[in-house]
Amino acid sequence: MGWTVHVDHHALEFAPSDPQRVVLGNDGGLYVSADRGIHWAMRKELPITQFYTTEIDASNPYRFYGGTQDNGTLRTYNGNLDDWGMILGGDGFQVRVDPGDPNYIYPESQWGNFARSTNGGKWFFWAMAGIDLPDQERRRDLPLQRLRQARTPHGSKVIPRQ
Repeated sequence: MGWTVHVDHHALEFAPSDPQRVVLGNDGGLYVSADRGIHWAMRKELPITQFYTTEIDASNPYRFYGGTQDNGTLRTYNGNLDDWGMILGGDGFQVRVDPGDPNYIYPESQWGNFARSTNGGKWFFWAMAGIDLPDQERRRDLPLQRLRQARTPHGSKVIPRQ
């Protein structure tokens, strides 16, 4: 398969009437090949991704966020299919927006990595200072609820207020 195909394949079908035509389903969407898998074309009119979690911005009910399988943490400003963009890479897991100030966004990626934005998601920095967790708790998804009381060495909260 070419490098243009997303990972984590789940479905593969060969057309009985044309053995050159192959359809592949994976975490990135639906792909079609006309040459037995040498070249692939993603069917962009059928946007597909698997969401682990979602979040709605309390200040704008049309601004959605979601942690996705292999497709990072995504955001849309209006909910349209053509408006989604990645704000943090990797596997996106939990994401929270501070209900009092939507400039503070807290996404999480695999292995318990936790980031913070103070400017509405224009850029992020890792926010793990002062959070010391055993490896077994960092193996996959680090639930933000577990960190509600976590504080940095300076005493400031790292989780949005509730």
